[in-house]
Amino acid sequence: MTAPYTGGCQCRRIRYEIRAEPLTLYICHCQECQKQSSSAFGMSMPVPREAVVIIEGQPKQWQRISESGREVSCWFCDECGTRLFHNPARNPKITNVKPGTLDDTSWLKPVGNLWTRSSQKWVILNEQLLNYEAQPSDFTQLFEQFQSEQNCIMWNPEDYAKNSDAQLKWARELRATLDLQGNESVLDIGCGDGKITADFALALPRGRSVGVDSSAQMIDYATRTYAGARRPNLSFACNDARSLGFDTQFDLVFSNATLHWIDNHQAFLQGVSRALRSGGRLIISCGGKGNATDVLQVFSELVASKPWSDRFGEFHNPYFFYGDQEYTLWLEEAGFKVEHLALVPKDMTHDGQEGLAGWIRTTWMPFTHRVPRDNSFIREKN
Repeated sequence: MTAPYTGGCQCRRIRYEIRAEPLTLYICHCQECQKQSSSAFGMSMPVPREAVVIIEGQPKQWQRISESGREVSCWFCDECGTRLFHNPARNPKITNVKPGTLDDTSWLKPVGNLWTRSSQKWVILNEQLLNYEAQPSDFTQLFEQFQSEQNCIMWNPEDYAKNSDAQLKWARELRATLDLQGNESVLDIGCGDGKITADFALALPRGRSVGVDSSAQMIDYATRTYAGARRPNLSFACNDARSLGFDTQFDLVFSNATLHWIDNHQAFLQGVSRALRSGGRLIISCGGKGNATDVLQVFSELVASKPWSDRFGEFHNPYFFYGDQEYTLWLEEAGFKVEHLALVPKDMTHDGQEGLAGWIRTTWMPFTHRVPRDNSFIREKN
């Protein structure tokens, strides 16, 4: 499954959409969750809070103190009583969705049990999961395990920021051609660590720059590093490129080194068409047909060899490199007039083996996340 995810209450008076990937999924056996679910346990699916959008109705709110002593805002339908979300005060960037309210629950697979010391005696805990007697102080293991099982990507923004000079160079080359007047509204899709979005904000003293990315880790880093009172025209939000929720708000939509991660470019283009004002522009650069063939060939040989092949049994190439002919058709179907579209060869150079290793580690995570963190896989590739 991929975002957007839809769901709602039992009576369907309230409907919601989740426009980013979940962070994890776990079972909670605390007494509060037992009461709330009228069962032996509850389930929680943390997602970036700004990615949850109410599209019909308005849930009611109720405050309670959790078993760990922290305040929680509980959201529910006042007609049928269905509990939909929990917003923990300890983490204002997270919403815990009650995953049983999703329209499609067939893919749900929890990776852990919390508050096992409160579990009902007849409940048999799966020892293969991450099990905690109470509330864990750190959810990193739960996040990483879920991302691994769902074949999702856990970005390391700090490491990426140090090893993305080429992507930054390409983006600045594109930006230099735009002839901005300073009062435009710009949407940067796949903003990553936020450097380019922040560059736009500096060039738009009377406009605004908004960066979106599906990675909660990237958005958190970008917000902490660049946004704030000194840049009131700069903001970031967690949003999947296939489910953009903007309506005629931008003069320019920009994206660099992102869209080759996206499986549904038609959905992306339709969302961009809605987001742009009349006469607005779309400027994108991404990996195209034939991109990184040498690198992918080395990867394909490496993952088929021992000792790595056992770790890639169900692996699917997550990259989508398209040609100019099919992209012209998709652009026109989305209502765009194509002024320039081309496959452009670009070389990437790195600062020795360490620079190459950093690029592999921070850009090719679908491969590197399946192997030990000692860099032996990367060293063998080098």
